[in-house]
Amino acid sequence: MDYYFRCPEEDSPALKAELRKLGVLDEGGNSLSGAFDEIGRLYEPTGIVIQTEEGPMREHTVLLDAEGRVLWHANLRHPGIEEAAQALDTQEASMALTFLYRWLVLDADGKPTLPQNPARVFA
Repeated sequence: MDYYFRCPEEDSPALKAELRKLGVLDEGGNSLSGAFDEIGRLYEPTGIVIQTEEGPMREHTVLLDAEGRVLWHANLRHPGIEEAAQALDTQEASMALTFLYRWLVLDADGKPTLPQNPARVFA
């Protein structure tokens, strides 16, 4: 399953820590089962075209959340973070999953989904 995380940039270390608690990432931030694609900051076009040495380019600005914090994004391909939490069967794993859902891109039914404007997706 593919999961898409968006959170304030300052929360990204906490997100990775919760993924480590579930055994999804190792201490170096590498995926233990699946793939973890840390995209980082997100940018959006401003509508302004600027002149550079290479020619005209569209200007971009960092994407902010409603509170003015820089947004950070990562993709995770994993068999199932819910199943990983259940397999560990600990309160810590259950709480890690709860925290992760704060940062998941969800559909109207509360299920993980693809963002409207994905920065990058798995092939």
